Amino acid sequence: MIQDIIKIRPETKQNYYTGKTEFATPVVKPKEKAKYYFNWGLVFHARGKPAEAYKYYEKAITFNALPLYIKQMGILHHEMGYFNDAFRYLRKAFAIEKELTLRNKEEENTSCSSTVINKNSPHEVVVKYIYNSKETNKY
Repeated sequence: MIQDIIKIRPETKQNYYTGKTEFATPVVKPKEKAKYYFNWGLVFHARGKPAEAYKYYEKAITFNALPLYIKQMGILHHEMGYFNDAFRYLRKAFAIEKELTLRNKEEENTSCSSTVINKNSPHEVVVKYIYNSKETNKY
């Protein structure tokens, strides 16, 4: 009958364990949190406590993977004697830096020069914008 108790046998004999991202919530201001954790990592690194510094550097990298944070993690591994891990972190940081500089150069090339056409004149005027260079400081 419908009223009979149905016994469900579990498929596995293990308990249920949640995954890492099952109860994940979005982080508010991840760059600021990364900077906060990175600063604490620097403090513990300077005090000579690499295990504590490692925890904070890892948190900073999870929130914002800046090349600076990854380089510092590589330096920490080098000081602890884990040379293979240190080289892995440093290579990753240099690859990210290279990618960022290439992306910035492409953006600079596309956004530096723009064409402005005056409606009253049939001539075309080219305007160049120069950002963060020594030429802007001369004037």
